[in-house]
Amino acid sequence: GMEGGVNHEYGGQIDLLPTVLHLLGIENKDNIQFGTDLLSEEHDEIVPFRNGDFASPEITSTGGKFYDSKTGELLDENRLEEAEKYKLNVEQKLKLSDKVVNGDLLRFYTPEGFEPVDRSKYQYKLNESAENQNA
Repeated sequence: GMEGGVNHEYGGQIDLLPTVLHLLGIENKDNIQFGTDLLSEEHDEIVPFRNGDFASPEITSTGGKFYDSKTGELLDENRLEEAEKYKLNVEQKLKLSDKVVNGDLLRFYTPEGFEPVDRSKYQYKLNESAENQNA
């Protein structure tokens, strides 16, 4: 097992599911997911934000500017090429996420043992009296 302690990793909400599944001993290699296990050697510590900003142990981007994550100082000219690689990585991740969400691509994914929800059994709208109260 692992010894207890503090593990300093950059991660986002998207990394919680794979991490918790790992801690519970649940195999999830066949699942479609964008996050990575925070405790894995293969964990990607670049955390993208929806607006294209990102944070990583080396470089942080906000407002179109790049900063050294350790010092908080603006990056020197000689590190801008490295920062652009991070930015391209983030843009690619966001494009893939957008394709899945906006294209409703998960409708084509049927994992083994999955039972789809019968949407006709659920009411997704407020009842008429509640709608009138909110008007």
